[in-house]
Amino acid sequence: GAFFIAVNAGAACFLIADQYGGSLTDEEEDLYNEHFTMLTRGQFQQLMSLSTTQTMVDGTKLTVEGEHCEKIFFMKRGHSKLYVRNSHFAIIDEGSFVNDVAFARHDGAEAYGTVVTDGDTTDVIVWDWKALREYLKSRPDMDRNMRFCFTQHLVKGLMQQREAAHLKHLQTEEEDWTLGGTAIVSVGADDEED
Repeated sequence: GAFFIAVNAGAACFLIADQYGGSLTDEEEDLYNEHFTMLTRGQFQQLMSLSTTQTMVDGTKLTVEGEHCEKIFFMKRGHSKLYVRNSHFAIIDEGSFVNDVAFARHDGAEAYGTVVTDGDTTDVIVWDWKALREYLKSRPDMDRNMRFCFTQHLVKGLMQQREAAHLKHLQTEEEDWTLGGTAIVSVGADDEED
């Protein structure tokens, strides 16, 4: 009976820690509310306990296309550039994960692009790939919620890329229209002189 009570008490403590955790600092509270609400507060605290925060200088490579990277990054402050096949593909803004797609695939997956920090300093939250994967294996609810979190950020990034492409397209059309309008005015002015 005592063993049964101890096991259930331990499971109850685990569930409480998973759901509620302790109190968050103001910075953690903002980070949680803006980017990690797919996790419970307790899961968010556990996730943060597995991480380190690092400041990267301009031009630091976080991942290299086609190579396995043992880290997952979250852009806490600043941004990075994503290069695919040596061509600039996208800006990875504050509040985005780096290398999460490879992490979600399987152990040993390669980075889909080269990600390089851009700007004087970039603050990133860093997780060790193996340690995070091992931790999530024993916590299926947190693992599921982390997958939701990765998916939410991936969709957000795709929408930002789509919006940027749309704005670039509109800008190109506007430039083409302006150039066409100038050419028409020039033709009209020449006609008047004749």
